[in-house]
Amino acid sequence: MSQVIGRLLIVSGFVLSANCVASASWTSDAAMNTVITATAGDQVQPKIVPTDDGGAYISWFDSLGNGFDVYVMRLDANGDPVWANPTLVADRSFSSTQDYGLSIDSSGSALLAFRDDRLSPLQITANRVAPDGTLTWGVMGVQVSSGSAFFASPRVAGGSDGSVYVAWTEDTTARITSLDSSGLEQWTDTLTDPTGQSFSPSDLQASDAPGESGEVVMLIARQGNFAVPRHLYGQKFDSAGNRLWGMNSTAIFTSGSLQFGNFPTCVPDGAGGMVVGWYSSSPSLQCWVQRIDATGSAELPVNGLPVSTNAARLRVSPSVAYDAATGSIYSTWTELNGAQSQFGVFAQRVMNGARQWTDDGAVIEPVGATEFTQARTLVYPDGNPGSFYVRTIAFDNQAIDGAKLNAGDGSNVWSADVSTATSGKSRMAGAITGGQAVLVWTDTRDDAGDLYAQNVREDGALGGGIPADLNGDGFVNGSDLASLLAAWGPCMDVNNCPADLNGDGVVNGSDLAGLLAVWTG
Repeated sequence: MSQVIGRLLIVSGFVLSANCVASASWTSDAAMNTVITATAGDQVQPKIVPTDDGGAYISWFDSLGNGFDVYVMRLDANGDPVWANPTLVADRSFSSTQDYGLSIDSSGSALLAFRDDRLSPLQITANRVAPDGTLTWGVMGVQVSSGSAFFASPRVAGGSDGSVYVAWTEDTTARITSLDSSGLEQWTDTLTDPTGQSFSPSDLQASDAPGESGEVVMLIARQGNFAVPRHLYGQKFDSAGNRLWGMNSTAIFTSGSLQFGNFPTCVPDGAGGMVVGWYSSSPSLQCWVQRIDATGSAELPVNGLPVSTNAARLRVSPSVAYDAATGSIYSTWTELNGAQSQFGVFAQRVMNGARQWTDDGAVIEPVGATEFTQARTLVYPDGNPGSFYVRTIAFDNQAIDGAKLNAGDGSNVWSADVSTATSGKSRMAGAITGGQAVLVWTDTRDDAGDLYAQNVREDGALGGGIPADLNGDGFVNGSDLASLLAAWGPCMDVNNCPADLNGDGVVNGSDLAGLLAVWTG
C-alpha cells in the first residue's frame, strides 16, 4: 500500500522495517482513508493530540510482538509521517489493555503514561518523546509509582511551565505527581473519597488561570460496586502542588449515578477551568454538561444541565467541546427511544447557562433502526462545531459520518462521508489541528485491527493538505496572507475561490482566523 506510514515486523524482540516510509498524505477518498499503521498484529486504542505546526501525534497499543506494546507516530499538516518509523515507547507483555494517557508538553514533545510490566511488580511509567522521535527519558522512562499496590488507568498532561503531570489509580485512591522536563519528581499528592469509596482519575488537563502558569485540572470518578452511586468531582493544582479547589475537591455530579465503569472526559475552558460532559445511568439515561471555572465554582446548575428535556427518549455517550470565544459548550450524543432499540445522533449548544438549540437539541440523525455510536464533537476555527460518529450498516461493516452545524441555530452546514470502507471501526478519537478535524480509529478492513485516519477540512472536504497554503509551498505565511487579503470580499467565482477557506462564498474574518490558526511563518 502506497499510503502505509510504516509496517513493522517484530521477530524475537528485534524491529525490522518491512515498508519503512511511504507518503501518507491525506487522501480525498473516503473508501480508502490514510493508513497510520497496518502491521500483522492488532493496533488498538488510538489517541491523538495536535501539534503547533498543524500536525499531530498519534499513539496506540500494538500486539505484533509478545504483548500490547506502546507506540507513537508524528504526522505533519499534510498527513505525511515526520519520522521514518513509529517510535516504540515500551515493549510490554500484556495480553489485554487498559486505558493510558497521551498529551503534549510546552516544548512540543509527546507525553505518554501507561501500565508497565517490564518491571516487577508492574508500575506506572511516563515517557517523553521529542519532536524528532527520540525517548528523552530513556528506554525505560520514569516510573512514577512504587510498591505493590494495584495501579491502573494513568492520565498525563503537559503544563505550560514545562512540567509534566501524571495521575493514576492506586488501590482505592487517585494519585498525581509532577515531574520537571528531565523527569525528576517535584511533588506528589493522594486524593481519597471522604465516604470511603474508590477515587480514580477520569481525566487530566492543563488549564491555567489568567496570569498563572503550570496549573492542571483533574476530573475524578468515584467508583464502587453496583450498589454504590458513582459520582464526579474536580480538583485543580498549581505548579507547587497546592489544591486550589478545596481539600475535598469540587462536587460536579453527586445526584444519581454514572454508568458502571464509565470514566468521562473534560476539556480546558481556556480560563483556568474545565468543561465536563457525562451521562447518568440513574435515575435515567441522560446526558449532562457542566463548566467549573478557575475558582472551582459551577457555572451551570448543581449536578449539571441536561442537554435535552425530552422525557420520551434517553441519551448516552456524550462528547463535549468548548469554544472559549463565545463561552459555548457543544455536546453530541447518541439519542435512544425508550426501549433502547432505536438510535439517533443529536447535538446541543449551551451558552449563558441555557440550551440554545431548543430543549430537544439539534437532530443530526433522526431516531430509527440504524445504530449510531462513538460521537465526537470538535469546534472548527470559524466557531462552528463538527460532529462525527459511527454508523452501523451490518456486522463488522460500519461507516464514519460527519456534519458541521451552524452555531447560531444548529442547522446543518454540510454533511460528510468520512470513511465508507466495508469494515468494523472502533475507538475513534479526534482533534482539531491545522484548521481541520483529524479522526483516527481502529479498522478491520485488512485484519483484526489496523489504524486509519482521515482529515475533514472546514468546508467538509477530505484531503487537500493545508487548506490555507494558498500558494502550495508547504507553508502558511505572509505570501498566503497577502493572497487572502487581495481576495477580500465576495467571491467572484464560488467554485474557484481558494481564499474562501470555510466555503461560505465570501473571504472575510472567518477565513483570516482560519489562516492564522495554521500559521507556520
